[in-house]
Amino acid sequence: PGGGKIGREREHDDPGWDLRSGLLLTLSIVVGILMSEGLLRLWNPGWADRLNARPHPPGMYLPDRLLGYRLRPGFEGEYTRPAFRMTIRIGPDGFRRAGDREPAAGDRVVVVLGDSFTFGIGVDGGETFTSLLEERLNAADGGPGVRVVNAGVPGYGTYQELLLLREAIGRLEPDLVVVAFYPNDLLDNAISRCSRMEVNGEGYLVRRRKGNGDGPLPGEITSEDLIDFPFKDFLRSHSALYDLLQYSFHGLYNRVRLPKNWVLDGAVDPLEAYYRLGGDYLYLEKENDTVRDLWRDEFRYLDEMADLSSSHGAKFMVVLIPTDHRIYPDPWRKEISWLNLDQAIFDPDRVGADLEGFLDGRDPDVGFLDLTPAFVDARDHGEVLYYQSGDRHLAPAGHRAVARRLFRYIRERGYLGV
Repeated sequence: PGGGKIGREREHDDPGWDLRSGLLLTLSIVVGILMSEGLLRLWNPGWADRLNARPHPPGMYLPDRLLGYRLRPGFEGEYTRPAFRMTIRIGPDGFRRAGDREPAAGDRVVVVLGDSFTFGIGVDGGETFTSLLEERLNAADGGPGVRVVNAGVPGYGTYQELLLLREAIGRLEPDLVVVAFYPNDLLDNAISRCSRMEVNGEGYLVRRRKGNGDGPLPGEITSEDLIDFPFKDFLRSHSALYDLLQYSFHGLYNRVRLPKNWVLDGAVDPLEAYYRLGGDYLYLEKENDTVRDLWRDEFRYLDEMADLSSSHGAKFMVVLIPTDHRIYPDPWRKEISWLNLDQAIFDPDRVGADLEGFLDGRDPDVGFLDLTPAFVDARDHGEVLYYQSGDRHLAPAGHRAVARRLFRYIRERGYLGV
């Protein structure tokens, strides 16, 4: 027995034994991580697809000195995400096309400006609400044809939409200009003023800060950026386990480091809070100086768009596309609880009231349509309006709901004489 004890002591003193133990421990950790990664992907197969998803098909955009970037004329490609697969065709005019119908002389023209919700991320060209609206308008009227131009560009805010309208209104000669507003547009406006878009060597858009350096954009710092280590970018795009741990750490950070309802007391920079909450930030019941400044800029852009439309003989209107949280509140309640926020600090009617209050003070011909009641009615009839798995763009039923209500509104206002 004594000899065995001495043998074990000598074994522990052997540097080779320490090396073997260390290698065995390392191998066990690596195998455990790989097994956890594999089990997580088996449990949720869509996770791997989400990690590998690209932000858009390569080559879809061109850099542009004025707009930052624009859609590439003549582009054709497919875009696949876990929730959908879509075909994209960009016409020679630089706007998304639905079919082969060519504009005809005498067509009345509706131009719809917007972001990815208008462009139609998640649906084919013929399923976008702009295409469905064109079908309805032409079917309802025996006069000259109606052409609806889908001038939506993913990532654009109202400021870039204004720049695009300035450039295109002369050649498009619209009879009606529609701005499809989504509540993240104000953040897009703020970011676009201090950053530029570049097309990298792989054909993808990357955003860079204007001026010296490539630091974070306003609001872009999140809890995961508090700890830096090698290979973090690789893990972000390849590991479902890292994605889960990052999400869990984010929630833990909100609960431990930030006070309850932190968004109200200045514990986080307002733009960072907007970045975390997305469009729901504008629904906060208590307004702050940052929100007031962002709305002031937004109203200035809408003012200029209305005046520009009027100077070219076109009517002007704004359509509010609500966030999915306004229509499906139960998942949202869980999310804000995870963010250490109470539901009571949000006003569900805030954004619509702010927009309507501003537009009511303009020319009575300027229209405003809040789609929230129409979406709630469609939801109550069993329609699924948004994608729910990893992407929150409008599903085909959502585009149909927009087209139905927008068609009725245009007829009620007599904008095109239909």
